[in-house]
Amino acid sequence: MVCLKFIRVIRLMTNTYTRCQKRLLVLGMASLMAGCAATDPNIRNAGKDPIEQMTTRPGGTAGALSRVARAMRDAGDPYSAINVYKRAHAADPENGAILVELAETLAAAGAYDEARDIMAKAVRIEPTNTRAIRGFANILISMGEPALAIPYFEEAITIRAQAATHNGHGVALDQINKPAEAKAAYQAGLSLAPGNASLKGNLALSLALTGDNDGAIALLSKMVRQGSSTPRIRQNLALIYGLAGRNANARILLRIDLDERSVANNIAYYEMVRGMASADRRKAVLGIRTKVSRTNTKTPAPARAVKRARPNLSN
Repeated sequence: MVCLKFIRVIRLMTNTYTRCQKRLLVLGMASLMAGCAATDPNIRNAGKDPIEQMTTRPGGTAGALSRVARAMRDAGDPYSAINVYKRAHAADPENGAILVELAETLAAAGAYDEARDIMAKAVRIEPTNTRAIRGFANILISMGEPALAIPYFEEAITIRAQAATHNGHGVALDQINKPAEAKAAYQAGLSLAPGNASLKGNLALSLALTGDNDGAIALLSKMVRQGSSTPRIRQNLALIYGLAGRNANARILLRIDLDERSVANNIAYYEMVRGMASADRRKAVLGIRTKVSRTNTKTPAPARAVKRARPNLSN
């Protein structure tokens, strides 16, 4: 009970600490959980590190490790989380949920090849797990294969229609230049989750790319006025204003989240995109990748100047 309460406290506290402080908090949580485990008379782990103690605990080990990994990931340390998820998987190799979270964390870290393979294994273990099927499709999009992703989104929808799956389906359709079908996918998602910011943001970008700037602006500006917008929504709306040639409106929004130098960089980027041919503009706005097969083992460089709109695959 104490361990579970500590996890909840960590999740609340990580919103207010630096990345270094967050990592120390998570390691403290692991130590406490290992201490809880050490009260078990069956454990003979004195002197081992906290995570290693959990790997040798009889029963319940995988769940404890996955909770630690999740806290590490949420605290902004995906690489440590990946290592702990792998230990959790070793403790319970047939646990599909652990594999899904491991694959999602690998994908977030840019390790797409490994993420794809592990998510495929999760689907083999749990063939009707829509999160796993959708996750596999999302990884294919990240690898520059949206056309290959579409059948997996459709399969997941036939099993269980979910807003996040319709959203990913729409992103894939947009990336292969099927805006009418993408719009239908986003609207299907919104019928299930009318307030979903990700669906609204992606629908607005899709509308703008087909020339319906007014419809796109109306959709997102309502969220800004109501105070329900996120930084990503504001960035998307600023981009749409830029595509429409309304730089003054774009600047107002950009200044909410960015410094003046970044604002100037973004405006210059919008002007460049506005002058592109239609196909190139679509690629730039949607962040369409060329086919990739790579494993990124380095920490991504922090985004600095131009914050471009990106398809949002989250629910």
